[in-house]
This record gives sequence, C-alpha cells and structure tokens, in this order.
Amino acid sequence: MTSGESTVEREGGEGEGEVVLYSSWYCPYAQRARISLEEKRIAYRQVEVDLSNKPPELLAANPRGLVPAIIHNGKSLFESMVVAEYLDEAFPRGSIGVDGLPRGGLMPVQPYDRAIARIWIDFVGKKITATFLKVLQTQDPEGQEKAKSEYLGHIKELSSAMEGISPDGPFFMGEEFGIVDIALVPFAMRHGVLKHFRELSVPDSPEFSRFRVWFAAAVNWPSVKATSFDEKDILPILSKYANNTATSQAAIAIRNNAPLP
Repeated sequence: MTSGESTVEREGGEGEGEVVLYSSWYCPYAQRARISLEEKRIAYRQVEVDLSNKPPELLAANPRGLVPAIIHNGKSLFESMVVAEYLDEAFPRGSIGVDGLPRGGLMPVQPYDRAIARIWIDFVGKKITATFLKVLQTQDPEGQEKAKSEYLGHIKELSSAMEGISPDGPFFMGEEFGIVDIALVPFAMRHGVLKHFRELSVPDSPEFSRFRVWFAAAVNWPSVKATSFDEKDILPILSKYANNTATSQAAIAIRNNAPLP
C-alpha cells in the first residue's frame, strides 16, 4: 500500500478538532493508535504511509519518521502509548463520542489502578515487544530456542499478573477493555507469525490459562476487530524480520542488541 489518505474517516463532534493519524496498516505500534481512536470513538482521518519512502508530512509530524504520529488541533504527537494516553485525556471519559454516546476511559479511574496499568505497559514495552522481534530475527537454532523460552517466560509472567489483578477478567485489569490491553494485543494478534516462522505457540497448560482467557476476549473486542488484518497479508512483510533482512529502526536495534527506538 502506498502513501496517501485511507478510506478510514469518522465524523466528529463540534469543537473537538480533527485528528489526523499517520499509520502503516501492518505496524503493531500504529495499530495501538488505531485501536485507541476506535475505542474512544474519535473522529479521525487516517493517512497510510509507505515507510520505505517517508512523506514530508510524516517527518513534519515526527522527525524520527516512525508511526504512529497524530496531529490534533495543529499539534503533533508520536510514540504509540503516549498517543493512547493523550487521546484518553483529550477526549475524556463521559464526553460524547461520534455515535452520540458517552465515551469510556482507557486508563482506570483510581490512581493506584492507573499506576498498576503503567507498570504493565512498561513491561510490555521492555519485554514483550523486544523479545517478540528477537524470536523472529535470531537466526541460529540455539539462539532461537533461548529467545522462544524467554518470550514464553514473559507471557507466563503476564498471565500470572492478570490472575492476581483480576482472576475473572476477561481483560487485563478486569471487566473493562483498557490501555494495557491496547499495549499488548497488537503483538498477541501476531502470534500466528511466530508459529509460522518459528513454530512457537503459547502452550495449552494451566499457567497460561488466564492469558488465553484474555486473548479470546481481546482479539474479539470491537475496536480490535475494526483494526484487524489477514495474516496471509502480513507474512510477506514479516518474513524480512524472520530472515533478519528488515531495515526498520526496530529491526536494526534488535540486530545490534540495542534498546528499541
């Protein structure tokens, strides 16, 4: 898909101002922003960009040339979870969405719960996303097995955390779909990619049971389904990660054992 405006557009409420989203359909980080916009029922115009030929308007919104980036009321923001939290505050709980109904919130209401959410957003950012890419990009068999074991260990830790926070769920923090779910679900939705290229699946064993409950609920949530993709379309793109020839900033960071950008 080449750069240009997509057909995704939502009519907005008076006075809220237009949100422009720069996105790439296959990018899990951009999917976080799209889920946030859909979940908050915000009017937005989506501009699909070709990251191999970054347009000037993307670089103006984010000089690093990464997606997602948004422009709201003439001001730009980037970093997927910063964007999600901004949208939650700029279009607060109780304000009226594009469907004429009050919006919910992405962040929990209580300060302690908000702090817990931020702890696990940080965990997803530092552990899940980096190790997901490491599983894909590592080429030697011994290194692959080590990366796969590390990744499943992180998923097991998430499952245990969900069990402690909200045993019945179904979402990370309880009954409401929220910001931790948004951080995690784009990568969990790509587990089929890990199975395809690395024969890695989350085991069907008790220590992962709460994660499986979460996964079933999260991937079928309306705002997630609205941003979903056909796995066969994404495999050719992620094959470049699987053979370690991808040239994205994230791929280069993993290749050099550096922090993700």
